[in-house]
Amino acid sequence: MNESKSARAADGMDPAMTVEANHAKAVDQLKSYCRGEMSAVETYDRALAKDDLFGGVADVLRTCQQSHQKRVAILREHIRAQGGEIPESSGAWGTLVKLLEGAAATVSKKMAISLLEEGEDHGVSDYQADVSSLPAEDQRLVLDELLPAQLETHRQMSSLKQAVTGGA
Repeated sequence: MNESKSARAADGMDPAMTVEANHAKAVDQLKSYCRGEMSAVETYDRALAKDDLFGGVADVLRTCQQSHQKRVAILREHIRAQGGEIPESSGAWGTLVKLLEGAAATVSKKMAISLLEEGEDHGVSDYQADVSSLPAEDQRLVLDELLPAQLETHRQMSSLKQAVTGGA
């Protein structure tokens, strides 16, 4: 038995450490998703603050924002249940998105909506790219709840972009 422990230690493949590392990696990925969702909520906040700019499209923006808020709540609960610390802010990505969205909103309604749609597209790509690295329970969360909601907000913003830009 000591020999197999020594062999595992030599390989650097302690099963307990691997499980712990995988768990930490999964929680980190969930936290990344959460920060992305928080960033989306903040971006919609900024867009909705421009009442004169968005007028008739505000309902779509509110619907998308509420969907992202629900995903933040789901992710926070899931991270907490796994013993992780909840992200307090959207981090650097959120700051960049806020700056870009603010600039787009001052330029035109079309550009702001295009940026929101691109953010939704990024969210879809993020979920799809990273889901396979997660444990089965977390994969189910992403595939059954988070990704379908993300695809729906992406669809809504794509439709809005089409309506506002005439397909451009």
